[in-house]
Amino acid sequence: MAAESCKFRKNLLSFKDIRRNGYHIETINDQNIEYLHITRVISGKKHVLEKLPAFFSGLYYTSINMVETHAVVN
Repeated sequence: MAAESCKFRKNLLSFKDIRRNGYHIETINDQNIEYLHITRVISGKKHVLEKLPAFFSGLYYTSINMVETHAVVN
């Protein structure tokens, strides 16, 4: 799995990275469209956190938006 961004040094995400952070990955076929589900088990119940569709080439895609935060300290 690769996550690419020109702003970050590390842009490859391995399955080991994903598992180390408590997430799981599954492939699902829904109405002849393949999806990659990123899931997490919370209180014994599986939750789908992301549903990534696949291109015809077999690559999965998603958009990742940067969140800016500003902190004010008195």
